[in-house]
Amino acid sequence: MFPEPYFGILRELIRLRGALVPFIYSLARETQVSATPFMRPMWWDHGDISLAWAIREQYMFGPLLVRPVADHVGTPSLVDVWFPSLPGKGEVISWNGDAIGASNATVSLSAPIQLTPVFVPVGSIIPMWPPGLRTGSTASRSVMWTTWVTRS
Repeated sequence: MFPEPYFGILRELIRLRGALVPFIYSLARETQVSATPFMRPMWWDHGDISLAWAIREQYMFGPLLVRPVADHVGTPSLVDVWFPSLPGKGEVISWNGDAIGASNATVSLSAPIQLTPVFVPVGSIIPMWPPGLRTGSTASRSVMWTTWVTRS
């Protein structure tokens, strides 16, 4: 298998993917209705901004902005993330809860190997299952609704 820390990181990502099944299903439904892909390059939503056409390292996953890092060598990588103008206040929060108040700006962030930079626009509602549920279980009929709000 994979040595640590990679095995533990993969295990957590698989658990997160399982928890996100209701979110992924809702994105699939939206795709069926609107023909808008749920994984989109930056230019899809922001084609009027020339910078969006040049960015190839990040993408939108529904309302989430994802900046994967594939070149870790054991130390945290420093990555540039472009935050386009977003609806509402334009604020985003990183998936791990660190507030980042950027809109239409590029920010350099540290990305340790165990943390994929994912950012959620403030006010987004992400349907999720509690950790550890399986698709066919009766408990999978209950969904947690996670709302992302700013800290005061």
